[in-house]
Amino acid sequence: MENKILIYKGFIICALASIFVYANSLGGPFVYDDLAYVQRNPQIRSITSVSFFSPFSSYAPGLYRPMTNLSYAIDYSIFDLNPFGYHASNVLLHAIASGLTFLVLFLITGNFFAAFAAGILFAVHPVHTEAVSWVSGRSEILACIFVLLALIYYLRGNIRWSSMFYFFGLLSKEVAAPLVFVLPLLCRRKSKNYLPYAVSLIAYLTLRIMALGSLSVPMEHIRTAGLSFVERILMMIPVMVHYIRLMFLPTGLRVEYDWTSFSGLVTIFSAVIIALIISVLIRLRKNKNHLYFLCGAWFFIFLLPVMNIIPIGEFVAERFIYLPSVGLCFLAGLLINDLFKNKNKVSTLLLIAILFSGISIVRNAHWKSPEILWEKTLELSPNAPHALQNLASIRLAQGELDEAQDLVLRAIENWSDEPVLYFIGAQVYEGKGDNEKAGKMYDKSIELSLEDKYSMTESQIGVAYLKLDRIYEALESFEKAKEENKYDPSIWNNLGIVYAYLGKYEDSLVAFDRAIELYEKISLRSAEEENGYRGAIDNRKSLLEATEEL
Repeated sequence: MENKILIYKGFIICALASIFVYANSLGGPFVYDDLAYVQRNPQIRSITSVSFFSPFSSYAPGLYRPMTNLSYAIDYSIFDLNPFGYHASNVLLHAIASGLTFLVLFLITGNFFAAFAAGILFAVHPVHTEAVSWVSGRSEILACIFVLLALIYYLRGNIRWSSMFYFFGLLSKEVAAPLVFVLPLLCRRKSKNYLPYAVSLIAYLTLRIMALGSLSVPMEHIRTAGLSFVERILMMIPVMVHYIRLMFLPTGLRVEYDWTSFSGLVTIFSAVIIALIISVLIRLRKNKNHLYFLCGAWFFIFLLPVMNIIPIGEFVAERFIYLPSVGLCFLAGLLINDLFKNKNKVSTLLLIAILFSGISIVRNAHWKSPEILWEKTLELSPNAPHALQNLASIRLAQGELDEAQDLVLRAIENWSDEPVLYFIGAQVYEGKGDNEKAGKMYDKSIELSLEDKYSMTESQIGVAYLKLDRIYEALESFEKAKEENKYDPSIWNNLGIVYAYLGKYEDSLVAFDRAIELYEKISLRSAEEENGYRGAIDNRKSLLEATEEL
C-alpha cells in the first residue's frame, strides 16, 4: 500500500511540475501550422468528421494522423476555436507523459529516485517547448503517451492492451513505429509474443496507404528530395549530435533552422562522436549494464523515423526528439542516482530542474506571439525561409512595407524557387503602389506553383489570378480551395469578390456573410486576419451600396 502511495505521489509531482512550467503557454494564439491543422481543418468540426481514410489536412497531403485530429475534434466540441483550450490540452497531455515517464522507469528499475528524476527532467526540459507550446506539436505528445502506455502493459504482461496502445500511437504519428525494436530489449523471457504488434503495424500501414496513396510524404514537400541516401545520412550525422547537445545544453532553441549543408570537417567530427557513443553502448551491452544500454538505444532507435532514411519534410526540428528524449531523461535520472548520494542527489536534481524550468518558461513566451516567434528564429537562423516568409506577411499586414520588402527579398535571394515568396512580394509591391512589379511577381508565383503544386494553396493561386484580372481562372481556383477547406474565411471573401466581378450579386453577398461569420469565430485574430475581417465587412458594404444604385 505504501509503495502504491509513493508511486501516485511521484506521478502527480512530475505532472504538476510540467503544468507549472508550461502554464505561461496557455494564453498563446494559434501559430504557424495551427491555422491549417486546427483553425481551418474541416475534420475537427465534429468527432464524426474525423477520417481514418484521408490525410491529416488538405494543407498536408503527406501526413496521416487521425488520432491527433480526433483529439482536436474533442477540443473543438468543448472550446470551439478558443486557442486557450487547445493549449490547455497540450499542457495536460504533457503532464500525463511526464508522469508516465516516471512510471515506466520505476517499473523497469524499481528505483524510485532514478525514475522520479527522469520524470521531473522530462517534465521541465526546454527542448519540449516546441511540442507543448505549439498546438500542432500535439502529435508528438500523443505518440509518446501511447508508446509509454504500451510499455507499461507490456511490462505487466498484457500484450493485447499493449499492442492496442501501440496502434493508437502509430495513428497519432509515425514516430511510434520503432517501439517494436525497443520491446525485445526489455524482454527478460524469450517467449514474448510479438505477433499482435506486427498486426498493429500492418493495419496502420494499410490505412496509411489507403489514405495517402503511399507511405512517404510527396516529394514536393521534401527539402532533401534531391539528395541520395548516402548524402542524406551524412547530413543527419551532425543533426544527431545537435539533438544530443540540446538534451544536455538546451540553448539556441528555435522553430526553424536555415541549415542546408555541413562542412566535411563538421561531418567527420560529428561522425567520430556518434561512433564513440555507439562503441560505449556496445561495451555496456557486453558488460550486461542493461539499463544504461537501454537509455542510449531508446534515443537512437526512436530517432529512426526522422533520420531521413525515408525522406521526410524536414531534416531538423526540436519537436522530433520529444519521444527519443525519454531515453536520455532515463539516463540522466540513473546518473544522478548513481553518482551522487543522499542530499547531493536531491540538490543536483533540484538545481538542474530549476535551470531547465527557467529556460522553458522564457522559451514558452516566444510562442505567445507569431511576431516574437519569427523574430527570435531569425536572430539564430537569419536565412530560415518560413521565418522570413511569415514575418514578411506580418509586417505586410501591419503596413510596414519597407521591412516586409526587405524580408521577402532576403528570402528570395536564398530560396529563389519558392512561389509563396513571390506571392508575398507581389502583395508588398502592390501595397507600395508599384503595380508593374506586383504583376511580375504574381506571374512568377503562378509559374513556379505550376512546377510545384504543393508550395502554394489553391486560395493563393486564386488571389494571384484575381490580381492579374484572370477572373475565370481565379474562380476555378477559389472553388477548388472551398472544396478543400470550407472553413477558411479568406477563401469566402475572395469568392465574394469574384462573384461580384461576374455579376453574381446574391452569391457574392452569401460569400461575404460566410467570410464574416468565420472571421468572427476566431477568438484571437492576427493582424492579417483582422485586415481580412475588415475587408470582408467593407466588401459587403460596398456590394450593398452598388446593388442599391442599380
